[in-house]
Amino acid sequence: MKAFESIRHLRIAIVLVLSVLILCTAGYMLIERLSFADALYAAVVMMATVGNVVRPLSEPGRLFTIAVIVLGVGSLLSTFGAGMEYDRGPLQPGHQEEAYG
Repeated sequence: MKAFESIRHLRIAIVLVLSVLILCTAGYMLIERLSFADALYAAVVMMATVGNVVRPLSEPGRLFTIAVIVLGVGSLLSTFGAGMEYDRGPLQPGHQEEAYG
């Protein structure tokens, strides 16, 4: 049962990352009028907190980028956590022996 729940958490986290990526790409295409490739590049770079921009952003674009960074980092950290849970099993206080056993 725990393995099924870990897989479920991992799937949800991956869908979350992909959803944020799609939303951010569409946002850059609409707000900054970027091509699909440039918007996808900008979304991935901002989600990974690299911070390299294709061209200078407008004020709405900069505000959108703040949201992209917050959502992107949050979704990526959630995915890393779900991946670790899937790999090692859920870590609960007092159950470290079971996890690292």
